[in-house]
Amino acid sequence: MNPLAIPGVDTVLEQPVVRALLGSVPREVVVQCIRETLEEVRAARRSDPPGENVTTSATAAAVAEEEAGVEDAVDFIVGTFSKSLGAIGGYCVSDHPELELIRCASRPYIFTASPSPSIIASTRAALGILRTRPELRRRLWENSLRLYRGLTDMGYALGPEPSPIVSVRIGDSEQAVAMWTGLLERGVYVNMVLPPATPDGGALLRCSMSAGHTPEQVDAICAAFASIRGPAGEARPA
Repeated sequence: MNPLAIPGVDTVLEQPVVRALLGSVPREVVVQCIRETLEEVRAARRSDPPGENVTTSATAAAVAEEEAGVEDAVDFIVGTFSKSLGAIGGYCVSDHPELELIRCASRPYIFTASPSPSIIASTRAALGILRTRPELRRRLWENSLRLYRGLTDMGYALGPEPSPIVSVRIGDSEQAVAMWTGLLERGVYVNMVLPPATPDGGALLRCSMSAGHTPEQVDAICAAFASIRGPAGEARPA
């Protein structure tokens, strides 16, 4: 795949996930996808010295980071300053000189204004916190697992694996609106995603976990989800 159409950048590796579902695929599938793609690229490099370069998204890079011998083979990493860093904008980093070509070939970059000093400063501060407080990542995953398991035990349809974004699949828009309203009346705010923004015509209730949530708050979220669901799975009023 060659979305940038620039020499030297021939393979873009994204985490294989339907992003509209805001969930994740099984971890072993992500790891296998990374390994198979990298092996294809290495084979191309052996047969043709100029070879290909591998570009990975930050989500796939997070998996590659934990797989010995994989992260070093990724040539380009792209990601966003939003989500965990709480800012706006994004980045593409690499040790290769072809990185300069993105300035001319990437339309999002060409038509995007330079970030403000406050955005850069806040992003650097957030990165500093992530480096010096590794317990935040651990707490985030503990909260994510707690919510995922709680909703799964209630019978809600979720993605195949836990993620800091826990998306609950709802049958139709009317039911989703009723459940979203019920959660809000119980003090829980989630993002509601309706068709046509979803790929399968269903609706989603998108729960975003953070390291700032306490176990008691996560349990309160689960209790709210339990109280809005009737015996047959339909939404019921507050």
